Amino acid sequence: MKSKLFIFLILLFFTAHVFGQTKKAKEIETLAKQWVDANNAQDIDDISSLYASSLNFYAINKDKGTCIKEKKSFFEKYPKYSISISNLDIDFYKSGIVKCNFVKNEVWNGEPRSPLQGYLLFQKEGNSYNIIAESDQRMDSQRGYVPQLGNKVQKSSNITYMLIGAGTLLLILGVFYLVKNNKEQRKKIESIPMLFSQPPNVEVAVNLPEFTAEELKKNNGLAFEKYVVKNFDKNYFKLLNWRGDKYVDGHYPLSSMEPDLDYLYRDSGRQQLFAIECKWQQATNANAVKLADERKLNNYRNYQTTKNYPVFVILGIGGTGSEPNNLFIIPLNEISDPLTSKEKLAKYSRTQTGRFYLEIPTLTLK
Repeated sequence: MKSKLFIFLILLFFTAHVFGQTKKAKEIETLAKQWVDANNAQDIDDISSLYASSLNFYAINKDKGTCIKEKKSFFEKYPKYSISISNLDIDFYKSGIVKCNFVKNEVWNGEPRSPLQGYLLFQKEGNSYNIIAESDQRMDSQRGYVPQLGNKVQKSSNITYMLIGAGTLLLILGVFYLVKNNKEQRKKIESIPMLFSQPPNVEVAVNLPEFTAEELKKNNGLAFEKYVVKNFDKNYFKLLNWRGDKYVDGHYPLSSMEPDLDYLYRDSGRQQLFAIECKWQQATNANAVKLADERKLNNYRNYQTTKNYPVFVILGIGGTGSEPNNLFIIPLNEISDPLTSKEKLAKYSRTQTGRFYLEIPTLTLK
């Protein structure tokens, strides 16, 4: 009886978590649509009811009254303004903040604007969520602003696994019930080899792949490149080249001497080419970290000079390639030696979370 109660409580926990997160996501989605409708109707009162008492308004902290005045002035200047949003994506954070990401399409008095990656931040005040930030990638980039959101809660993509787990527990509960209440059925079940049991006197040989240190390093290196690529927003960063380090018996393509990735950043009216060399290393107790050998650094410098656009080294240390413990972004121009001290490296540590972005005026990758 106790085992049934325990399994039931676990099922109840999983179900409550799944439906709780789904309910919150639906609530945020509804509020985002209300925000769109209020902007299209230019209804100041409705917009005001959605805002918190103070918020970050396009990368600047302001009180609600100031934001409402600016909205009103904007609507007076653009009486035919309209907006629509798509690709809605909702992230929950342990700080209690909820980020609603979307692509916004705006028309200013009959003139369509280029699509922009926009977002709203929500936080609960009392029994309801209010908007505590409204902005887009262009304004954040221009003003060098990065929202400090804290650690992200596991996304709803894991809900499938929770449901599978809940279903498995339900199946186990059913088996327990059948075994306990039907002796004949129990005999039938016991006569069948269990899925996860091993028949007596049978040795099972498991051949696990053995990787050399070089193979492990190469696998983590490729995983780290994928990690870097996935953290660039496809709406603004176009991946032009992704080179691989393929060779055999001293034969290798000339492209392997060039940086791993070439990107084109583009927003409304601006664009910039740049390249990235990805490096992942295991955690080390040494006082110095090797970024690359001198020959490769010279190759990257020649590439930067020839192409006339900046090259950055993104370094991951510790963890795995797909989940590095520490991340560093180093402009090639600031690398004078293959070895760099940990103290000097700390200057380039990436502390903010979220996707990479490029500051156009200073050509700084963050």
